[in-house]
Amino acid sequence: MVVVGIVVRLLVFMIDMPFTWDVHTFQAWANMLYVDGFAQFYYSDAFTDYPPAYMYVLFVIGAIRSALDWGFLSPQLNLLTFSPAIISDIITGLAIYFISKDLFHEEYIFGKAFFVSMAYLLNPAVLINSSLWGQVDAVYTLLLFLALYAVYKKQILPVYMLYGLAVLTKPQSLMLAPIFLYSVFHYSKARNFTAKSILTVFGYGVGTFAFMALISLPFGIDLVIEQFFTTIGSRPFNSISAYNFPAMTGGTWQGITPFYTLITSITIVGVTLFTFWILYKRWAVSTIFATASLLFGAVFVFSTNMNERYMFPAVLFLLVAAIFDKSEDFQQTPQVQETPAELATVSQGISKPSKWYILYFAFSFTIFINCFDILLANNGYNLTVPFVIREAPPGLFRPIDEFVALIGFINVCLAIFLIRTSYFTAIKVETGAKK
Repeated sequence: MVVVGIVVRLLVFMIDMPFTWDVHTFQAWANMLYVDGFAQFYYSDAFTDYPPAYMYVLFVIGAIRSALDWGFLSPQLNLLTFSPAIISDIITGLAIYFISKDLFHEEYIFGKAFFVSMAYLLNPAVLINSSLWGQVDAVYTLLLFLALYAVYKKQILPVYMLYGLAVLTKPQSLMLAPIFLYSVFHYSKARNFTAKSILTVFGYGVGTFAFMALISLPFGIDLVIEQFFTTIGSRPFNSISAYNFPAMTGGTWQGITPFYTLITSITIVGVTLFTFWILYKRWAVSTIFATASLLFGAVFVFSTNMNERYMFPAVLFLLVAAIFDKSEDFQQTPQVQETPAELATVSQGISKPSKWYILYFAFSFTIFINCFDILLANNGYNLTVPFVIREAPPGLFRPIDEFVALIGFINVCLAIFLIRTSYFTAIKVETGAKK
């Protein structure tokens, strides 16, 4: 599995269709960090819109580049620049395998767990992000995945530490804040809101902020905070290059208007409250990952200031939700059950093919198409209906047209289906019992 995952990524890496602006930016930052040091990074006049955590990785890349005297955008340096995301992909695939193997109680290697893991490792939406584009979404997605799994394992301190590290890697990690906020409530509630539980959570929170401050200290904490908020509001458009509801209705690269601001506000508040309700209704690992995919998916589809890659973590969370959907949830026996026969009826009623797999493959398709079209545009081409590659008009990012509207409409339909599926996941046991 590891060998296949690496070989496929190397083959994709060799495709001559890079987004050279982003790759060169990472390499320039790596050189700046190694030559000028951390303290000068956010003082420079260069474009620096990333938080500090990933800069430590780029510092190592800059040191290797300097020692081996590799040129910018050389094949060797490009592969080194892509390697953190590629390694994160492989680690994520392995984690999926071992978790799935344990849940499915498989004693043989090439079982369902193997194919579920390969469904992620060979997912075109995953491959295009790390191995063709060279983005770092796989890195913070892995951190969020580990943090959510730590929530499931009730490892509260690792939860906060990993989440803090993810936030300092990419600001988009803040989309999952409702889950981690609710985990604080759940931890205290499970202990009857004792003073000890509240003080424990408070202490862990203080420790996490201290950890984040320690990471930021070499760069200047005040500069990191300023840079963080500057990045969040740096590109105020209805849709940057995301094929979503704003793009579908003509908002691509248009300044944010009151209408889209209202839609965004309703989405964020509504999805946050819906997340709290789902987790309160049914605290289970399947709903933890379901709400994670919901937060990324719904915010991406209906909110402003989104680009084509902001929904990337939802792919992993949808797959993990599908894996857990039919495993540990049956360990929580509904109180309405009285006999083994009734329990068997409940299990049979619930264990239909998971809709999470449908959402996983469907969103993987739209994310891949969105990213692939942007990469094509960077090389002078566009996808058109019905998915034909043609020479693009001048300009890197396309305006609203039939293709953008089509993918945006599909994403809107999928988001509604995601909301519906999340709702029925929250009331799953009760629904199964009635059946």
